[in-house]
Amino acid sequence: MKICPRCQKTYSDDNLNFCLEDGSVLTQAAAEPPPTMINQAMPTQQQQTMPSQPSSTAVEHGPAAVFDAAAGQEI
Repeated sequence: MKICPRCQKTYSDDNLNFCLEDGSVLTQAAAEPPPTMINQAMPTQQQQTMPSQPSSTAVEHGPAAVFDAAAGQEI
């Protein structure tokens, strides 16, 4: 593609050397650079796996052992 430096008219015929409007010498038009892409990180979701408050339920540690989580000891 060529462009006239005086009137800015563009010509797709590369065989033309002079502007058909004003007779100026045509110059090679600069190719447009590819668009700039910006890569933005997507926010991640946090997975909650443990409750933030300790549980006060009893947990069995065998046939007769019970652990009191609130007291922190086996009963």
